[in-house]
Amino acid sequence: MNESLISDERFGDWRKITNRTLTFYDQGLGLLESEILSPFKEALGNSNSERRYRVLGDPVIRSSLNTALTRVSAGRPASQEHLDPILKATGLLSEAARLSPIEAGAPLHPRLGGEPNHVPIWHGDDRADDDVFGHSFQSLFIREIASGISSQQAVLRTPTAAMRDALEAGYQFLMDAVPEVATSVLRHVHLVAVVDVADESQWKSDVRRDLCQNVSTHAIPGTIFLSPSVLRDPWRTAEALLHEAAHKKLSDLVLTRNIFRPGFEPNPSTVVTAVWNRSLSWNPNDWTVDRALFAAHVYVYLTVFFETLRERHTDIGATSPEVVAKQCYYKAAYLLAELQSFSETELGSDGLDLLGWLDESLQLVADRYPKHDPTVFLLLERYERETRQIGELISRIPNEENFSQGSLEADAPPEQWGSSRIVDHLVHSEIVGAFRILSVLGEACPPQFQFYDGDRWSVLASSRAPYGVRAAVFQGVRQFVISTLRESDASSFDRVCHTRRRKSLRELFADVVTHAERHLDTLILKLRELEHQQKAVWKLRREDPGTG
Repeated sequence: MNESLISDERFGDWRKITNRTLTFYDQGLGLLESEILSPFKEALGNSNSERRYRVLGDPVIRSSLNTALTRVSAGRPASQEHLDPILKATGLLSEAARLSPIEAGAPLHPRLGGEPNHVPIWHGDDRADDDVFGHSFQSLFIREIASGISSQQAVLRTPTAAMRDALEAGYQFLMDAVPEVATSVLRHVHLVAVVDVADESQWKSDVRRDLCQNVSTHAIPGTIFLSPSVLRDPWRTAEALLHEAAHKKLSDLVLTRNIFRPGFEPNPSTVVTAVWNRSLSWNPNDWTVDRALFAAHVYVYLTVFFETLRERHTDIGATSPEVVAKQCYYKAAYLLAELQSFSETELGSDGLDLLGWLDESLQLVADRYPKHDPTVFLLLERYERETRQIGELISRIPNEENFSQGSLEADAPPEQWGSSRIVDHLVHSEIVGAFRILSVLGEACPPQFQFYDGDRWSVLASSRAPYGVRAAVFQGVRQFVISTLRESDASSFDRVCHTRRRKSLRELFADVVTHAERHLDTLILKLRELEHQQKAVWKLRREDPGTG
């Protein structure tokens, strides 16, 4: 499978893909008739391949070219703002130059790997005042990413020495595991940047639960962004590097191949649901076709990575490479199957071939995996993961009356409920869901279920049990359902029941899995408010021990 991902002339060979990308920008410069760029064009014509790669691949230069070319294609002149960075990069095309434009204004030049395959690391401290590349990159980040990867503002961070060591360790882990595959994607990366939440009080923690672990965007070419969460150990860093670098490889393909149909624009009504994720306000799990294709591409590469770790019996802590490889395989299989339904209307000719190539590559390891329905497998994985997470969340709630207060009106919207009512409703819903699932599996004829008035139950069937007890019931019911469904035959999920409409067990289980997310944001918000209040009280007591 490794060979399949690196040797295909159109979709695998990084040299051919990169050459097409550089040719695209070289030809694009010919469309920019501004005399101001003459020195740059002349220097580019005299430069060697390494310098062309470093300068034309730089995220700021590519972004400036993309914007200038978009303006020209719309019949407008390229703006001075976007021509300036290109012109200032002229001197970096000389054979004696050793830096990329994004490195030029920084006092330090940390990198992953050695020349000629090194990848620069963003260094934001003490950059030169006239550093147009640094200023432009920071503006790109603020515009494209800062507000979209967390519920709070995100910022670029200059990596600490420990972060740089972690990045290097992850890079070496990846190169040791799958060197040719790693090179085939990392050669499409021209910058690695570390991002974090703006609230520096959270920087001491190893994990950012409210921040994307890693991210990239087509709007910032050649750049991948990693959060501190993935720097905890080398395999996580390696996975993140491979994940985002594969995105950059596909970005270059989209730029130079007919991946999407002419005039393609992401359509919010044409989506693939990432069923293994909970939908968040800043990160919905309904993915447009382009995002789904980018994810499918990544999960094929990640399957290869974790398959290799499995074969080598590599230790990655409490997590088994075999388990993660299986998750990646089924995510790829699910996304590729879903994308097939949009392929004729949303993909171009190269996109159709890419879909086929990814599926062929995945099939090379298909014999290792049971013929599960990918949807059911992924829903079960999410159900089990969230069983732990929600149980832990409920257990953290203190048994304090003031925290449990909220509306007791049956028709009150859930955001007005108190924590006790929300938790009772979650437990009730799991019990009802378990009964329905077991009924479908256990009865000879399709069962008919009465309407479940969960809002009224949450008022009239209030338990007042300690939160730890309710957490245990919630988790226990779910664990029983998980064990039962894992032992069920695949055909069982086609069995049907009747609620307000006819449903398969697959649909019924999906409803059970996704129900909790409607209430979690409210519960998390209430818990954060209480913890904030408690911290304020504790601070007051430390400052004034006489406070009651």
